[in-house]
Amino acid sequence: MISKDTAYKKISALVQRFDEQSGSYKKSDYNETLTRRDFIDPFFKAFGWDMNNEEGYSEAYREVIHEERLKVGDYMKAPDYTFRLSGGYAANFHLTGKFVMTMSINTAKSDMQSFTKISGNYLRIKCYFFKNGSNF
Repeated sequence: MISKDTAYKKISALVQRFDEQSGSYKKSDYNETLTRRDFIDPFFKAFGWDMNNEEGYSEAYREVIHEERLKVGDYMKAPDYTFRLSGGYAANFHLTGKFVMTMSINTAKSDMQSFTKISGNYLRIKCYFFKNGSNF
């Protein structure tokens, strides 16, 4: 179990790194995969989620599934992450990370509205967008 103090220190380090290197993160060659690996994965790992299956669980018991294929109505979807409590019986929540600094705000909103319309009704999920910049 990770203590609150340890989690706070790890997340503070992520914020500090972003602040110090924000110029490079805002360039068009810094993509979604890099965003997930550099910030989203360590963020959830700081809270104790087993992001890389370090416990070696079988697929059925992993806490985090990367790009799990889900049938949503007539569509196949693959959120970047599916988070499950230990035992892996049911998804607690899904997360899709987008690096929106390199896309227009209208495109980002359109993507989220489309995802919400298709997935929200079937998976009964709430969708949230978190972004460090302005205009959103």
